[in-house]
Amino acid sequence: MKHLLLTNILLLSLISCSSQQAAVDKPLPLWKNGELDIHFINTARGECTYQILPDGTTFLVDASGSLLKFGVQESEPLPSKPSDDISAGKVIADYINHFSPAASAGRVDYMLVTHYDGDHIGAYSDELPEHPSGRFRLSSLPEIGTELVFGKIMDRDYPDYDYPRALDDAKMMNYRAFLEWTAEENGTELDAWDVGSSSQVVPLHDASCGVSVRNYSGNGSFWTGEGEESFTVMPSAEEFAAGPSSAVPAENAFSCSYILTYGDFDFFLGGDLQYNDRENYPYKDAESPVAKVAHKVEVMKANHHGTNNTNGPELLGVLQPDVWVVCNWRDVQPRPATVDRVLAANPDCDIYSTNMPEINIPKLGEERLGHFVSTSGHVVVRVAEGGQSYMVYVLDDTDQEYRVKSVTGPYRCN
Repeated sequence: MKHLLLTNILLLSLISCSSQQAAVDKPLPLWKNGELDIHFINTARGECTYQILPDGTTFLVDASGSLLKFGVQESEPLPSKPSDDISAGKVIADYINHFSPAASAGRVDYMLVTHYDGDHIGAYSDELPEHPSGRFRLSSLPEIGTELVFGKIMDRDYPDYDYPRALDDAKMMNYRAFLEWTAEENGTELDAWDVGSSSQVVPLHDASCGVSVRNYSGNGSFWTGEGEESFTVMPSAEEFAAGPSSAVPAENAFSCSYILTYGDFDFFLGGDLQYNDRENYPYKDAESPVAKVAHKVEVMKANHHGTNNTNGPELLGVLQPDVWVVCNWRDVQPRPATVDRVLAANPDCDIYSTNMPEINIPKLGEERLGHFVSTSGHVVVRVAEGGQSYMVYVLDDTDQEYRVKSVTGPYRCN
């Protein structure tokens, strides 16, 4: 193991990532200049990752906002956090307002939508509150955007929204109406995720702070590993239209992904990348092209909440994460076979799960669960100035006080 688990008595000398001591049952000290924060915000309605770069630039990825209800659907979602009385968008906006650095107060500098599923941008219902403009309803991402200003929003298929077919259902039309409004009202820049680029997400306050973000995939395209070039193996929209519906990949396969690097620390985020049905349609494997050009990382957000046909051996064999964070929100996540692949790639990997459905405990079993450091709460990775080590904090998600439940580390970066 590359860490020490600190529970009740925390020794300041071991907490190398912050000048302030984090104590169990006390609110997590705020980010400070030079640190890199990665917050996995748990609403139990999808996933949302908030990053604070060492210079105070902020980078939000996805905005959990499923409207599925606990106790109603099959493959049940889990109870909402902190409760059903507060929307996912409000939970996220409050969280950001609490932890946002002064340099980005009231603002999110960069927003990436990895793909267009409701648990990543906010599902749609005619019962959602309408924005005062009357132009859209307050699903998760639009609700966040009415409380905070987005500097730039990037997604996989801006501005066409026609691949692999027309993206014009009610959820997408609501999302697009919000984009038009925030561009007009707030001057938000709208852009397509530029696969292969290492200059689309950059520190805005101190270019020399040492962080880089390389875009690995998005919209069916992948980085070649050379320069900023990309390629695609997927059919065109016209070819999809002429073929059987079974040939069209699920939305997850078009997910945007990246590796964020700070010193010796690397973090991989791949949305809901998956490889479903690659036996019949090899291009549906959206993980293997990433694996060909990726490298080992310290921390990985689990692809597609750790469910089936994701986090394959090809990708995990390259990434070999020391910490695997599962942003799960349904009772089928994570799957035992997926956990086995993670541990096959790195037997010393520590696993943090934002939730743990009771039905999954006997399925996972004692041996697998022994690798889970935490099974509930917001997860915060805090990288020390310079990127040589990091801590992992788990925060109570049953209220909005952001109290520390556990402290793990320091982990050393390779």
